[in-house]
Amino acid sequence: MPEIRSALAAVARAGRIGATGQTPGIAVQEVLGRDLVQLSAWPDSYAAVRDRLGAALGCALPEDTRDGTEGPDKRVLLVAPERFWIAAPLAEGLGAKLAGAFASEQAVVTGLGHSRTVLRLAGPAVREVLAKGLPVDLDAAVFPVGRFAQSAIAHISVLVQRLADGADGEARFEVFVPRGFAVTFWEWLVEAAAERGAEVLPAEVLPPAAA
Repeated sequence: MPEIRSALAAVARAGRIGATGQTPGIAVQEVLGRDLVQLSAWPDSYAAVRDRLGAALGCALPEDTRDGTEGPDKRVLLVAPERFWIAAPLAEGLGAKLAGAFASEQAVVTGLGHSRTVLRLAGPAVREVLAKGLPVDLDAAVFPVGRFAQSAIAHISVLVQRLADGADGEARFEVFVPRGFAVTFWEWLVEAAAERGAEVLPAEVLPPAAA
């Protein structure tokens, strides 16, 4: 499998950015080593495909286009009617395995691979920073753990999902950004976070999943 190279290698450096005389408002960490596969079913085959996909992945599937589901090492999002994203640590041939489980008249499997840069954001000011560009209410009362939204930040299409709170009780989110716009998004994020300060953490490289 090709080596994954960060689209942010030239601009993202571990350390403090923005305000430095206070506790950082957010922590920023890129997540590498994640495979991303899209499965699109046809309306008349969706029910059968859904059942087979759930069995193949060994985890529950989402019921709507707002809330994702998770297995031990997988995350599944229904990003459009009859269209799933499956995110998981890299496993040799994940897309091929799923493609082999469905005939072309049932579903189409597309490997999205490195097409998205994934950033994990956490901290006391994470909602405040995201709100500078994201027209979505991220309050915990209406945006619970597992919920995601597809929208735009700085005219860049993004998918934002809330994760379980960290051990410190702070909110955590992941943002999926098209790889070609990763640097532009990073520049927006640095500016948006400057007022509260940010701690850029070394990238997390997810270990390969068992094949």
